[in-house]
Formats: sequence, C-alpha cells, structure tokens
Amino acid sequence: MNILVIDLLGKATPSSKLLAMAVSFFSAIAQSFAVILLGYLFGRFKLIDPREARSITTLVGKLALPALLFRNLAILDLSQVSWAFLGSILTAKFIVFVLVVGLSLAITRKIGRSGLYGIFATQSNDFALGLPIVEALYSKDDPGGFNFSSYLYLFAPISLAIINPIGFFMLEYSKQSTRSRLTCKRIPVIVGKTFFYLLINPIMFMTLLGLVVNVIISYWSHTSFPGWLDSFLTLVGGAYAPCALFNIGLFMVGKLGKVTGYTIFVSTLLIIAKSIILPLIGYVTVDLFLRAEVDDNSTLNSIASFGFLYCTFPTAPTVFIYASQYSTVVPIIASSIVFGTLVSAPLMYVTARMVTVRWAEESSYEHTLYVTRLNASSIAILCLIWVFILFILSKRYKSYTHTIVMHLMFAQLLECMGSIALDQLATKGVYWDYVLFAIFFIGVFSSRLWLICLCIGLIVLIKKGLSIAKKIWWPMFITAWGVPVFATVLLEACSKPQNKMSTSFMFGLPQLVISVAFLLSAFIAGLVLVIIIIINVNKNQEQWNTDTQDANERTYLLSSGRNGTNNNHSVSVSTNNNEGERESEILISTKSSSPADSEVSSRFYSYTFENTGTQERDESGKSLTPFLVLAIFLIFSCLVGILVVFWQLVDSSISGVFVAAVVLDNVTNFGQGFFVFIVFGFEKHWFWLKAYSRLRGCFFKVEVVELPEENELTVAQMTLCNIFKNNYLQKCKDDIVSDKRYIFQSYDSVFTGIDMVDWLLNERIVNNVEEAVDYGQTLLEGRILSHVSGEHNFHNDNYYYKFVE
Repeated sequence: MNILVIDLLGKATPSSKLLAMAVSFFSAIAQSFAVILLGYLFGRFKLIDPREARSITTLVGKLALPALLFRNLAILDLSQVSWAFLGSILTAKFIVFVLVVGLSLAITRKIGRSGLYGIFATQSNDFALGLPIVEALYSKDDPGGFNFSSYLYLFAPISLAIINPIGFFMLEYSKQSTRSRLTCKRIPVIVGKTFFYLLINPIMFMTLLGLVVNVIISYWSHTSFPGWLDSFLTLVGGAYAPCALFNIGLFMVGKLGKVTGYTIFVSTLLIIAKSIILPLIGYVTVDLFLRAEVDDNSTLNSIASFGFLYCTFPTAPTVFIYASQYSTVVPIIASSIVFGTLVSAPLMYVTARMVTVRWAEESSYEHTLYVTRLNASSIAILCLIWVFILFILSKRYKSYTHTIVMHLMFAQLLECMGSIALDQLATKGVYWDYVLFAIFFIGVFSSRLWLICLCIGLIVLIKKGLSIAKKIWWPMFITAWGVPVFATVLLEACSKPQNKMSTSFMFGLPQLVISVAFLLSAFIAGLVLVIIIIINVNKNQEQWNTDTQDANERTYLLSSGRNGTNNNHSVSVSTNNNEGERESEILISTKSSSPADSEVSSRFYSYTFENTGTQERDESGKSLTPFLVLAIFLIFSCLVGILVVFWQLVDSSISGVFVAAVVLDNVTNFGQGFFVFIVFGFEKHWFWLKAYSRLRGCFFKVEVVELPEENELTVAQMTLCNIFKNNYLQKCKDDIVSDKRYIFQSYDSVFTGIDMVDWLLNERIVNNVEEAVDYGQTLLEGRILSHVSGEHNFHNDNYYYKFVE
C-alpha cells in the first residue's frame, strides 16, 4: 500500500516518518494506560487506602494542574492564537451540549441529570491522556503555525468557564427545587452561587491569573517570566500527568459492581455522543471556521483532523466528583467514565492513524475498504451463528421479541454472506452476479426495516400487551421482507452494476436513492420510536415507584399491629396472566391470638399491582433493555451511513477523516452481527448456566440457581420479603438456625429446607407444603436466604440454607 504521511506543513513525507509517529504514539498510549493499570491494581488489592487516594486527588486538582495551567498560560504567545480555531472547538462542544441536554430533557424531564449529561459529553481529559498523545503526534511547528499542544491549555479553561456553568446552574437549580419551591427571586441567587463556586475553583482561578500575568508580560516588553518560578512550576506541574493517570486507575476500582441494563443503555448513549458525534461535529466546525483563514487545503485538513482527534479524548474523572456532590446518577457517570476510558484507547489509536495519512492511489483506498469489509463480515457471521445457537438451545426463538431479532439476524447474515460472495465469487457470470447482488441488497434493506419492526414491536408490547403485538406480526413480516425484495428486483431491472468496490454506488444513482430512502426511514422512524419507548418506560418507572411506596406503607401498617398483640400474617402470592399482561395479587391475612380479638377471626388486606418492575419485560419476563440497546446500535449505524453517503456526494476527495468515516460505516454496517453478539452473546441465563447445569447435574446431581436481578423483582415479591424481614426473620432465626455438619465440613448458622417448610406451617404463615416451597423460593429470589453454596433453589429437602446478612 502506498501511504504518504501528511507532514506538519501539509506535505508528503517518507514512510519512515509514519513509522516514527506510530512508535511514538503507541509508546505514549502504552505508558499512559500502564500507569492507569498500576493505579487500578493498587486500589484493587488495597495497597493504598481511601484516605491516601483522596490525597492524590487533592494534589492533582488543587496543586499540580493549577500550576501546570498557570505556567503555560503565562508564557503563551497570545498573538499567535487563532481565536477562530478556539471558537470552532467551543462551538462543537456547545452544539453537542445542547443536543445531549435537549434529548435528555425530552426523555427524562430531569433538569439536573440533563445538565450533568451535557457536561460529561463535552469535558475531555485534556492533560492526563490528551497531552501525551498530542506531543507524540505533533511537533512544535504544526500545520499553519498551530502549536496544538499549547491549545490544550486554552480548550479546557474555556469549556470550564462557558459550557460547564450552564450544567452547574441546572444541577444547582434541581438541587434547590427538591428542597423547596423555587421562585423568581431565587434564580439570581443560584446564578451567583454558581459563578462563585466557579471563581474559587483552583483551576479557574489559576487560569485567570495566568492570563493576567501573560498580559502584563506582553504589555511591558522589558518584563519576562522569572526563570526560578518557571522551573518551580514545571517541577510541580510535572507531577500532574503520572498522578492523574494513577488516580484514574484508582477511580475504576469497584465502579462496575452493580451495572444494570439501564446504566449500560445510558452509558452507551453518552459514550457515542462523546467519542463519535462530538469528533464529527468538531471536524466540520473547524473546517467551516478556518476555511477563510487557511488557504491551503492540506493544511486545513490537518488542522480539522486535529480537531477530530482532540474530541475523541475520554471524559475527565472530575465529572464523577460533580455527580457525587449533587448525588445525581452517580452509577451511570462512573460506569460511563470507566467504559469511555477503556474504549478510548483503540479509538484514539485508529483515529490518530487515520487522520494523519492520505492515500496516494485510489487502489490503496479500495484495498483498505475491501479488507475492512471482509474482516467485519467474517466476524459478524461467526457472532450471528453463535447467537443463533444460543437462541435455539435456550428456546428463546419462541419469544415474540426474540423472533423479531431472529429475522433481523437472518437479514444481517444475508448481507454479510452477500458481501463476501461479491468480493470473492463475482464475475463468474452475469446471472450469477445478479444473484449475489440480490442476496446482498435484500439483506441490507431488510435489516433496516427489521429495526423499525423491532421498535414497533417493543412499543406495542409495552403499551398494549402481547395479544395485540401478535396481531401485527404478519403485517410486519410481509413488509420487512417484501419491500426489500421488490426494491432489489426493481433496482436490478432498471440499472447495471458499475462499481463493486463501493457498497453505496454499486448500481450508481438508483442504488444511492434507494439506500438513502431506507437509511433515512430507518433512522428517523427508529429514533422517534426509541424516544417514545423510553418515555413510556419512564412513566411506568414512576408508576412502579408509587406502587412500591404504597406497598411499603401497607407493610409498615401490617407490621405495627396492635399494641401488645402478637399478630400472625398469612401471605399468599398469585399471578394471573391475561393476554400477556401479568398481574400479581397479594392476599395478607392477619390472625390475632389475643383474647380481646377472639371474636374477630381474621382480617384481610388485598391489593393489586401491575407487574412492570423497574424495567419493561417481554412475555417471558426478561428485561426489554437489551432490545433497546440493540436498537440504539442500529440507529447509530444508520446515522453513520447517512453521513458517509452525503459526504461522498459533497466531497469526493480521499482525506484521512473521510477514510476513518468510511471505515466506521463499513464496521457498523457489516459488523451489525457483532452488536447482536455484544447484547445477547453473553447472556448468563441462556446457555452457559444451562450447559453448566446439565454437566453438574449429570456428575454431581446439583442445579444452578438463576436468580432475577434485584430490580426485576415484582412488587408482590418485594412486599412479601419486606413483611417476612420485618415480622418473622428474627423469630425464624431463633427457632431453626443452628450449626450443622455434613461429612467432613462444618456449616455455621444454617437450616434445612425441611426445617423452613415445617416452621412456615407451624407458624400458620402458609396453608400447605406447596405454598411453603413457593414462599421459600420467593425469599431466595429476594436475597433473604440462599443455599450455602448457591447450587440449589429452595426445596423441601435436606439442603442447607442460610439467611443473607
């Protein structure tokens, strides 16, 4: 491959410089993440205690970084600064901030949360990770006279002073509104408090002080920055990079302990906004703002490429501090920072390689796309086959939502197989080529329509239930397969193949029109439907919280009883299915044994809850979050495809960022099977535990317990567990818990399943053995009790169980 490196002045240089840049960049990345790994290991094995970790955080945020900023801003030559360049990056960040905040407000209607999401999507880790990478890729004589490393000291303060205050105001507004009702008179107070906190921030204060010193030195020409102070600040600021990287590793410890499906879903959106959307917008804004200032296209492209690279830097851990201070979505921000930092390593490496090269020959560009397409399709096929096996062995294909995913996967399989066949087997004959084209196009078009069908199916399932969802199955099936077949036949009948190397222009303009129609339809419809789904899930979440609060209040009333009265409560749980909508009824009988209440044999309290839980579920009771995450992946794939198609129409030149965008399009298009694998390929309830269960069952006659997540418990189950914990737990421990011995092993504070069943019957909590076993299983799923080794559900047998402390 003939690759020429665009050097710092926009000129082609030998491949030796490419090798030197690659080695330098890889060294910077490896060293940075080695220090992060070291910090993680120190925290993971408790070689450093939390107090010492807080000291490192204080050193980084209040001493090292302010010293670093002050020193570099004081000696910066402001006359050489391109304010248009600064404005372009600020504009890109502001656009993404508005998009993230607006979308979050439309979906969640949470002001503080939305502001924090906006800060996350725009605040970069400029110095700990960004500065070493920029210094490895660029020298002091950057394209157009731009000293890129010095601009980092301006990007961060400007973002902190202009964009972050908006997010801080929203956080403070939300905090104050939860305490008391806000009036117009309180808003100026909140604004003043926001700017006060901003001014006393050491980073912001030293930034302003550094600029003041810079102006003084520039005004009085005979004045220079003291050498001794320069050496001192260099020494103090030099501690920032290693300490900050080490602190990132410490921060990662324990942050992913309880990651839920909703957390993964939101984290994925935030990482996409920060690592994909912001770089693309940054590239466009830099190009627009500097087009009048920079005449040479190569230099302009190099500067815009730096803007793209800069925006890929991961989010700074300081955003987690903001989340903790305001107690706002702390788990989501923590997991997003960890995932985003891990994802940033390969993303920055690929981006740096792509934005610093140009292809001297079109054949080199086509070969790159061919290799990318082949690798992505091959990996996707293997992933799809694996998930097909999982679905079949776990019998998930019988589920409504999984049936839609099965058809989506089959369409993706056709697309990948058609792509490989076109590259390897085409030109065998005219008719054979048309067959391969048909397989490929049907797969491509159908995968877009099945995305819409998936979103429609989820909405109907959530709002109307399974019975209504089944009624629209055949119309969706006919549309999702029939329309692509018709479009493919029409395309092949009206045009001839022109360019096999470009999947967007194989049949020229007719294919382009049809592809854009499918892409736009899938993107717009999918995005609108996903927003509707999330809004409905949030409404059900609020309803569920209300129901849970009511249940807890009833539990408290039941547990309080009469003064001096020994009450026994009989609790039974029954579930009725009606057209896919599940409803749980809790019947609580309170029997009094006191003489004063002898004439009243029993009292009954019953109430009904809609069994929604914290997450929407399909008819098999599984969370719908994985399907929503998959839909987000596919919508993002459509967005990338649309951008690449319009980019090709506007600018046909082969630049570094364009190649990066086309490669990303190939990966997200032909690698859709890998997305499916990420979402469904590691589901522990489907295959691994079932296979493991069969093997252990054959050899050791044990079972594997598959407990639902705590946030997937129904209101009925949670209420039963609360009643048992508040009224019976201590008495049950006193009556049946003891130390036991089996063969050569001792078990402390345990009881058998038979003991528990007999106790429930004796206390008249249940009426028969079957109810006792169901009761015990509910307590096990609610984490009230567990098998001593986690190998059994609750049984009326001599298995040993213990209460979870």
